[in-house]
Amino acid sequence: MRPKKEEPMVAINCRIPKGVHTEMNELLQVTKKSAAAFVADAVIQYMKLLPTEEDPTKQLTKAMQIDRFAYQLHKK
Repeated sequence: MRPKKEEPMVAINCRIPKGVHTEMNELLQVTKKSAAAFVADAVIQYMKLLPTEEDPTKQLTKAMQIDRFAYQLHKK
């Protein structure tokens, strides 16, 4: 079976505080994601959480729900 054709992607570059990077790396060890996947999910999540006139109560993405579940399991 052929892989699903992906939509065109764009690269971005950003700086984050060192403390945020440290905390992100701790979460990456739990979720087993790459930093690129983590940041991409974060941007998508942020956009989905922004309220719009059509839907002011947008829910978490599937990726965020899975990561939250993994983090909660790790905390126990």
